[in-house]
Amino acid sequence: MGYFDNIRKLNRVSLKYARLEGTRDNLREKNLDTQLVTDMLVLAAQNAYDTAILVANDGDYASAVAGVEKLGRHIELGHFRKGLSHELRAVCKIAHPLRKSFFIDLTTPKTKTGS
Repeated sequence: MGYFDNIRKLNRVSLKYARLEGTRDNLREKNLDTQLVTDMLVLAAQNAYDTAILVANDGDYASAVAGVEKLGRHIELGHFRKGLSHELRAVCKIAHPLRKSFFIDLTTPKTKTGS
């Protein structure tokens, strides 16, 4: 939970949580994509951002990204190489391949150098 506490402290970042359903061997998240799509579209309609960064690989977001673009806003895609949806990549004009180490670096305390 320390990781999420540090992420929560970042400026202009909000965390969304999903429900987990299923068995221990077959867990599925529920409701997370609905929360993200709602925020993307509502905030775009409220002119709350010019560009948002969606970290996802799931093609289910493609129609929401297209809707945001119709509202004059932009979505940049942060994605992991494995499992990236072609549909999602096609609707995002700018995409950034991500590394797991980037997220670890976000919350790793920096040591001061020098005296």
